[in-house]
Amino acid sequence: MALCALPAFSQAGAAAAASPPAPLVIPPAFTEKGDMSFEGFGGVNSSGVDRDPVQTAAGSAGVRAAWGIGHKMALTGTFLYDDIGKTGGFSVTAKEFEIGVQRVLRQRGRIEPYLRLDAGGVHQHLRIEGFAVLNGATQFAVAPGLGILVPLTRFFAFDFGVRAVVPVQPNPLPWQIQGLVGFVFRKPAGR
Repeated sequence: MALCALPAFSQAGAAAAASPPAPLVIPPAFTEKGDMSFEGFGGVNSSGVDRDPVQTAAGSAGVRAAWGIGHKMALTGTFLYDDIGKTGGFSVTAKEFEIGVQRVLRQRGRIEPYLRLDAGGVHQHLRIEGFAVLNGATQFAVAPGLGILVPLTRFFAFDFGVRAVVPVQPNPLPWQIQGLVGFVFRKPAGR
């Protein structure tokens, strides 16, 4: 009989090893109904000024506010300043004022991939170096994009995204591709 009995510490270890693994706990979505979030972001853009991404790569910076209208769905408002680049001795900049919607896709752990569609006005400034604005044009544009939210805590997240800004009438405004990185502050509903 003594050969068949296991010591007490071995029996406890065997019982712990036989228990099923703990279920995967996915945190609540970062975008929920009633949530408000504010984001500051910046990045690079490449535009269709002369179709040369090396010469036209420039900077973008902006702010965005979002309001959760449903589970993983939000309305957004965006202001963005773009330094589009230089063409023919002219410097081209633009300001974007847009509203849109954002839909978070299937959540994988803490990472939330999303699709975003913005639409609004884009105002272009064309100037000769050192002189005032020569031409200003405002046009309607749409800006489809995608990215991922990476929540750090319940209140803060990083946002990594890419979007295209496409004027409805591409003359005189060029299209743009923007790669943006942002820092998001979220105010959960009821707090």
